[in-house]
Amino acid sequence: MSLIEFNGFGAIAGIDRVERAGFNNTEKSTFRSSVIEKVPTIHYAIANDIVHRLGTGDPNLIADFDGSWHVNGKGNSYVLDFRRYKDGAPDVGRNKLGVVDAHRIESGFYRGLSNYAADFSTGPYRA
Repeated sequence: MSLIEFNGFGAIAGIDRVERAGFNNTEKSTFRSSVIEKVPTIHYAIANDIVHRLGTGDPNLIADFDGSWHVNGKGNSYVLDFRRYKDGAPDVGRNKLGVVDAHRIESGFYRGLSNYAADFSTGPYRA
């Protein structure tokens, strides 16, 4: 089993909220990253996508969740800084992908990787 995510929202804050409330009459607890910490995980996002920024919680609590709002996110999250291309080169001026194109897998990931002649192991990343 592995967890691979594209422009997914950080779910830890929501999972933790449910755990603290006691889900389905279970004992109240907090999110336990140790449950799936050995699952190979990669989170990919495009810089101008807004969905991967959703699901965050109180910034003061992020250290409690290993520094990431994504499940197994620390050290496994990558942001691709794709830009709009025109005539085979990055467009000039304001050239970040729009929020819709940045979120869609076809216009965001596939076209971005094609424009940069890259794949998921060589893309223009920011950790």
